[in-house]
Amino acid sequence: MVAVHQEISAAVDQIDPLAEYEHFIEAYRSAETPEASVEFDASLLDETDNLPANEILWNTLTADSLQAMLSSATDELSLTQQNLRTKEALAEDLDAKIQTSQQSAERKSDCVLLLSQKLSLLELHHAVQSLHGSEARLSSQKNLLDAKIAAAASPPPPTSSPRPAL
Repeated sequence: MVAVHQEISAAVDQIDPLAEYEHFIEAYRSAETPEASVEFDASLLDETDNLPANEILWNTLTADSLQAMLSSATDELSLTQQNLRTKEALAEDLDAKIQTSQQSAERKSDCVLLLSQKLSLLELHHAVQSLHGSEARLSSQKNLLDAKIAAAASPPPPTSSPRPAL
């Protein structure tokens, strides 16, 4: 048994990784990729030099982007309001069902069902509260986007430049 271990140890010591894989590495080496060169276009900053803080530069790209955000916020608000109405109706129905079940609960299984319905009602109330928060957030976003688009769409105030002499 010791002789087998000594043979294995000797065989492992004879392995030279560089010599074993030298041909493989040369044959399958991938070509070096040149490093990408990127330059910043400083002319992009020229348009924003006199831009006040928290303001955006209005151009076609900004208008399209804001319009897409407004459309998305409007759609999401509509879906949230629809979901809110559905959840509120479900909560009202379940509450009425619980009220009638409380009066007729006689067996233990009825009490378990009643507790399950109360838990479902609590979960619905939680979902309704969450939807109210989402509705307020989306409504606020929509109003802000509406105001930004309206402000950008209005013509800029006339500049007071001296009139050329005739």
